[in-house]
Amino acid sequence: MNIVLALMVKNEAPIIERLLNSVKEHISAYIIVDSGSTDNTKELCAQLLDGIDGKIIDSEWMGYGKTRTLVHKLCRDNYPGMHHMVIDADEELTWTGEIKANIPVYRCQVAHKDTDKLHPRAFLLSGDYEWIWTGHEHHKLTGYKNGECTWPDPDANRDTMTSAVIMHHADGATWRAGIAQKYKEKAHNVEAELLLDPENGESRALVI
Repeated sequence: MNIVLALMVKNEAPIIERLLNSVKEHISAYIIVDSGSTDNTKELCAQLLDGIDGKIIDSEWMGYGKTRTLVHKLCRDNYPGMHHMVIDADEELTWTGEIKANIPVYRCQVAHKDTDKLHPRAFLLSGDYEWIWTGHEHHKLTGYKNGECTWPDPDANRDTMTSAVIMHHADGATWRAGIAQKYKEKAHNVEAELLLDPENGESRALVI
């Protein structure tokens, strides 16, 4: 299976080496969307991924949903047919590379520092689908194939790979800015989501 890294970054120079060193043996290409770094994040990405085909593209920050959707569109346009690896800059992958079958969505286990709890999350997405992420905070995933919405499908094959674990270190740029800033940004994102969709139940629940 050929895999393209689908990554969003902004001011991740202090931590980006950890992530890229953990994924580069598993990828054939990369798309990195940078939303306004003022440090040397882009230069480090290019250096650390030297020898791997890829593009680093500048884009304004449009919220998690729209920016993630853009990353997947760029992956499909530039590397058709490849699976998209979904991971964040403040994470680290441990994976044997084992793949059981060619299915639309592979999930992996995500671990968080200072806890022994694991939870499944989308990790590899088929390049045969148009993937749309909605919401500034909630990351609802929908997949379209041949113009029809075919994901999520409760009857579809999906696999949570025990051979792949992502460690979330929670030390990305917004976390480093301080927990108050992190939740200030979350509040702003939820407010923006409610302006777009006043009846959004998940967002309304956060402000009640």
